[in-house]
Amino acid sequence: MRLTPISLSDLPAEMIESIISEIPRTRDLVQLACTCSFFRDLIIPRHTEYRVLRLPDTTAGQFDYLWSHLSQRPNLTRNMRKVHVSASDITDIGWGALFPKTLVEKDHQLNSLNEREEIILSALRLMFLRFLFNTLSVMPSMKRLNLVIVTPTTHRPYPDEFAVESRHTPSLRHLRLGGKYWATSPLVLLTRDWLLTLTSLRSLRLNPTLVPQCDKLSFPTLRKLRVSPCTSSPVLIEFLVRHNKIEVLDWSSTGTMTLPSGILPNLQSIRCDFEFLKAMNVADVQDGGSPLNRSIERLVLEDTYWPDLEDVPLCNSTCLDNTKLCYLALGYIKDTNSLKTLASSFPMIKELKIRGIILPFDREELYSIIQLFTHLEVFQSSVIWEGLPIEDYQEELEERVRNLASLLPNLRQLNYLGRTNKQIIIVREEPVTFRVEEMEYSMFRDL
Repeated sequence: MRLTPISLSDLPAEMIESIISEIPRTRDLVQLACTCSFFRDLIIPRHTEYRVLRLPDTTAGQFDYLWSHLSQRPNLTRNMRKVHVSASDITDIGWGALFPKTLVEKDHQLNSLNEREEIILSALRLMFLRFLFNTLSVMPSMKRLNLVIVTPTTHRPYPDEFAVESRHTPSLRHLRLGGKYWATSPLVLLTRDWLLTLTSLRSLRLNPTLVPQCDKLSFPTLRKLRVSPCTSSPVLIEFLVRHNKIEVLDWSSTGTMTLPSGILPNLQSIRCDFEFLKAMNVADVQDGGSPLNRSIERLVLEDTYWPDLEDVPLCNSTCLDNTKLCYLALGYIKDTNSLKTLASSFPMIKELKIRGIILPFDREELYSIIQLFTHLEVFQSSVIWEGLPIEDYQEELEERVRNLASLLPNLRQLNYLGRTNKQIIIVREEPVTFRVEEMEYSMFRDL
């Protein structure tokens, strides 16, 4: 059988585009474009003009039209590889301005600096970038930033790029560092130096690859911290000690740890596991100290299964004031007695979320215990719908909602069956009715 040879142009369009995207040099792109009209139309100007962006200061607004264009054309913007926006004149550092001129409409003007920064960040998120710091340095009023590096960074796009810019963003309040490659040299050192300039930072989502650099970091105004999953380390504990005014903490690190006494006295909201809660209890009473009884209002415990609540430092915890806790989220608990223990230990609970109960239970007994949560407004758990018929369940569902509404006079929200994105909103009229809505929930939405 004679095989028919195929050419590069016979491949699927997505594969051809992927191949072209891997060609790094403009000179090679042009040579490929010169082979035939097919590649010319694919490469010019989509790749030849949309690979490198060099601009002077954008705060004056002369490039508003370009940033708006880039934010609205992801098919073009994703081809960008290098971006340099200089706070000084580009010609002062030996480079000429370089930006797309084809396929661009020039009739868009932005009304404010905040709007300009949002458009710039929207465009940056679409790019396959090496570094972003120089671009950030010319947006001094920016308040919130979500930076995700998804591409290995092994070299600088220009030899002295980071020497000529301050990368100072004094107004930044909220920062998230995501992606896998923050530890790639020299990016980790450049990131650390930039972080040291953030004197007004209030909330931070810290990438695990930056944890070894935490010994150099200090943010005097930091109030919210989220640590992505990693192993606990002395450096990370010392970072907590230096930021003792933290009020909201999402601690996803694992492993046993030792905390110093008096740590995080202002804590109001926390997501952690059993080990961290245990470490806080031990820390408060070590060396003869007295419990802090922190005014924690929201507590999310990540452990999947709590066997006996009496045996773990939750209901008998010395690190929090049980009368202040209003929001509690747990994994699976052992039985209805565990639920009863929660009701007696935390009398002011308004929102309770439990994945389920392990051992079989009687529904009437469950109802008698649930009504002990006299302030309960939101209840989300699979136990509500245990034994619900698979078919023709609507009548049974309505009856259960009415029963819970009668037992709990403040109840206003339930989870909808087993769906995590739906919720039941109770309407307290005569008779009691309800509606199903999309669920909006994020304890750390400001981070």
